[in-house]
Amino acid sequence: MKINKIFAIAFLCLISWIVNGQIINDPGNMVSYRGNNSVTYSIRIDLTCVPTGSVWGGCSSTYYTDDSNIKAAARHAFGLSYGGIYIVYVEIRPGQGSYTGCLLNGITSQNYAAWPGSYVITGYTQESGSSVPKTPDTPTSDSPGCGSVTLSKTGTPPVDQTWYWETSATGTSTNNSSGTYVVSTSGTYYLRSYRSCDAVWSNTASLAVVVDAADPPTASGKTIYAGNSTSLTASGSYGNYRWYDAPSGGNLLQTGALYSTPTLNQTTDYYAEAYTQALAPSSTYTFTNCGVFGRLGPNQTQANSAYSGTSLSGSVTIYGSGIQKWIVPSTGSYTIDAYGAQGGTV
Repeated sequence: MKINKIFAIAFLCLISWIVNGQIINDPGNMVSYRGNNSVTYSIRIDLTCVPTGSVWGGCSSTYYTDDSNIKAAARHAFGLSYGGIYIVYVEIRPGQGSYTGCLLNGITSQNYAAWPGSYVITGYTQESGSSVPKTPDTPTSDSPGCGSVTLSKTGTPPVDQTWYWETSATGTSTNNSSGTYVVSTSGTYYLRSYRSCDAVWSNTASLAVVVDAADPPTASGKTIYAGNSTSLTASGSYGNYRWYDAPSGGNLLQTGALYSTPTLNQTTDYYAEAYTQALAPSSTYTFTNCGVFGRLGPNQTQANSAYSGTSLSGSVTIYGSGIQKWIVPSTGSYTIDAYGAQGGTV
């Protein structure tokens, strides 16, 4: 009867050193717990893939240096099968005078001299099978856009995973893992995480975007005598234009609806491109009379000069007797502040 009582007391004392049954997600190693000698922690580790961290000790004794990788030490000590989630029980011990390493269960631990902290792994339980890679965070975009939209990743993938852009929810292409993805067609695009060590894909994060195709601008040719220049005007459903000297990959010559050619001595082709100008949050667009007073407004040359270097550069087209036309660059809410002129005397 007396012996039974002694065993009961010893059992209760042992349990009191386990940290409240709390399970801690893998901290990598136990350095931050150094000094909590005889305390046992329940650590959740994901042993889906072969651990890459270093291990010291665990051979002539069961002591590992407290900076040893917990996953690798658990595999080294117990030969845990890959492809599962485990709870391992790690007891903190004082530093040892030396640590002996060896190859065990496919993991090579190393020798080390004196180290101020150590731990032993007293046991484990398997919690579940292989985990699914973390679903990427939902991407962002500058949709709606004209001609193209750029999608951007948010967040950072785990170290053993890569996020890939896909065109379907079940896509498995590993062609594009860049931080951004430029698309030219409206639709839903996807981001999936891939873990190469076991070739497993995550669920998908998705984002629908709208891409508006810009209507091609129109411009009429002109006939001039050699040794002269002329002005060409583009028009269309968008108020922003760029002029080039080639149909693709050419040099940018001018922005704006009006292009004044240099002196020409032969037939020359020029090309106009329509585009929308992205509107940044809280952008301010200030319209003026372009320095022109009287009953007539500015001409195109005066408007181009007045708005050069501003947020309206190349995006204001003059019609008729000086009417300024500007097309809203993107869908959104706008506040218009209008200021009228004071009356005068004749």
